[in-house]
Amino acid sequence: PTVVDGAIDLRGWDFEANADTAARLKSLGIKTLRCINVDPLPGEFDSKGTFTVRNPERLLAHLATCREVGANPHIIIAQGMPPDLCVKVEDIPEAQRGLLGNQTAQNVFGPKDWQKFQRYCQAYFEYVLIEQNFPQAEFEVANEPDIGGAVHPFPPKPANGSSALYEGYFH
Repeated sequence: PTVVDGAIDLRGWDFEANADTAARLKSLGIKTLRCINVDPLPGEFDSKGTFTVRNPERLLAHLATCREVGANPHIIIAQGMPPDLCVKVEDIPEAQRGLLGNQTAQNVFGPKDWQKFQRYCQAYFEYVLIEQNFPQAEFEVANEPDIGGAVHPFPPKPANGSSALYEGYFH
């Protein structure tokens, strides 16, 4: 934890919440909880390309802890993607499928449709900011490109920590 404007700021909530931990975090005055591994959101795209969120249990559990503690969520998104956005072997030009196809099965690549991805992110933001009433929530798209947590749009995946992986992360 760090102190930000006189408040304790916890940037690590990589584990499941429980009552004892939540009580201790509240007693410490934690003001930000990092919600990771809450993605992809369950839901689907309709015929117009709008994403509708459907019962994101893990995200809701993290948000419930934020409410209980009195903290704002810092949510990591796009570590996983809805199936409609993931690059699959058939999306790779046939001449490049060999090893790249194997990478596609082992890693998350995408989004293959940036407009749909933007609508997915918009649905995510609206769900948390408006529907779940966390107007001060923070979002981070992907995570830790130095150890491979960044989404890369297309195989081959650059080396962890490489400038190419950081460029994909910032894109």
